[in-house]
Amino acid sequence: MNDERRDPETVIVETWRANASGVAAQATVLPDGCRDVICRYREGRAPEWFVSPLYDSATQVPMIANAEMFGFRLRPGASIGAEMLGELGVRHPDEFDVARVLEPHVCVERNVARILSRLSEPRSSTRAVAGQVGTTPRTLQRHVLAATGRTPAYWAQLARVRRAARMLCGRQDFADVALAAGFSDQSHLNRAFRRWLGVTPKAFLADDALTQMIQRPGYDGGCTGEQISTKNPLRSVT
Repeated sequence: MNDERRDPETVIVETWRANASGVAAQATVLPDGCRDVICRYREGRAPEWFVSPLYDSATQVPMIANAEMFGFRLRPGASIGAEMLGELGVRHPDEFDVARVLEPHVCVERNVARILSRLSEPRSSTRAVAGQVGTTPRTLQRHVLAATGRTPAYWAQLARVRRAARMLCGRQDFADVALAAGFSDQSHLNRAFRRWLGVTPKAFLADDALTQMIQRPGYDGGCTGEQISTKNPLRSVT
């Protein structure tokens, strides 16, 4: 890939590992604006590598019995070379430096990182961001869609609801959070929660798994291109 287009920061914002039980099950995944490079390993079988999609809403994903999952979360807006999975092959992630293999095949264009950073701000809009970066809303729309597979509206709305969810974890008042996060009112906040997270704000706060999940790196102003340097890129979680 052309180094002039590459953002110099690391492409991995988090590594994680998960162990499935002896019974097949479903796990909820919240939309976070990141794609993960994932290795699924089962004893006696070759490791399987794949890339997760960008989720548009809370999604139930299958967990295969007795499988161990290794995940490498990429920065929002990352583009992935088609040859990357071939380079990973059938190796177990403990056997080599995964980050070094990923780096030549994954990049975030500098202008995309800049745009995503601005779209993550409260009350951002396609028109306002286009003016900030010196282009037209239509051109911005086309460029972001081509680079990320999602529209500027997707990114702005996702950042807004994730920011609100994290604020609510601090037990702030619902109406205050709605305004601070960029929503017009509490009803607007409620609709966004149901659309993106699949639950009401009250139900979200009552679910420990969801409140823990929203604290992990994702697109909400703390994991967006220009701001990534404030994060530990290889913080492991289980």
